[in-house]
Amino acid sequence: LGIVAFQLLTGDVPFREADSVSTALAHNTAPIPRLPRRLAHWQRLVDRALAKLPGDRFDSGAAFAAAVRESVARAQPGIGKAMPGRRS
Repeated sequence: LGIVAFQLLTGDVPFREADSVSTALAHNTAPIPRLPRRLAHWQRLVDRALAKLPGDRFDSGAAFAAAVRESVARAQPGIGKAMPGRRS
């Protein structure tokens, strides 16, 4: 989900290398790319979703979805409360 989120936000993949083996290695060794300043409120979500250690990633799709709602709320306060699927 982290790769998809990064690509949806930026229009590009987070790791682009000369070949598929180098790209796979970058996923495991390269630092997580920084988002452009205008997308900075999404960085925490991207960092956790792309974490190198499985224990540092989201535990479930529901946890990821909650983090998405939090990121939306940071970007546009009040909007996250009206998002479909939000449980109060």
